[in-house]
Amino acid sequence: NRAVWLDIAAPLNSIRLAGCRDDRPRLDIPTASEEDTLLTNETAFAQCINRVEEHPDSITNREELAALYVSHANEPVLAIQQYEYLLGMPGATEKQQVAWLNKVADIQVKSGGTHEEARATLQRVIDINPEGAGATRAQSRIMRLSIEIRAANKKNAPLKLERREEDLGLM
Repeated sequence: NRAVWLDIAAPLNSIRLAGCRDDRPRLDIPTASEEDTLLTNETAFAQCINRVEEHPDSITNREELAALYVSHANEPVLAIQQYEYLLGMPGATEKQQVAWLNKVADIQVKSGGTHEEARATLQRVIDINPEGAGATRAQSRIMRLSIEIRAANKKNAPLKLERREEDLGLM
């Protein structure tokens, strides 16, 4: 059986597809350059801003614009303004308000905001409904806020390596 298998497999290894030549130049697939990425981001911003101007009370458009401000433009203040606008809209549910305030706290922590700013934002979550689940999560987050801020600051700091002269080796 094994000999038969090898006899069948040998011709399969040497088969070439009809019309394929190895000496032809390969097709290079273009990759997205940084300019293309910037242009795409600018286009996304322009489209999103136009949608917000056309429909200023659209929750989805405002949330998308805030996300673009944070992720692509590195403008945390403008992102927070979008969430504050949403928080001021009549008819926003408790769940939405808690989610938006948590996003504001995330932005404050990740963008280098102070402990007091993030704490005040999380206190607003508690003030919405002190007995709710969001308030419980906000309270526990306040207790570990300094750790969260330290971790966010470490991600932004460059890694410092120390050069040693002595050979530590195995002792």
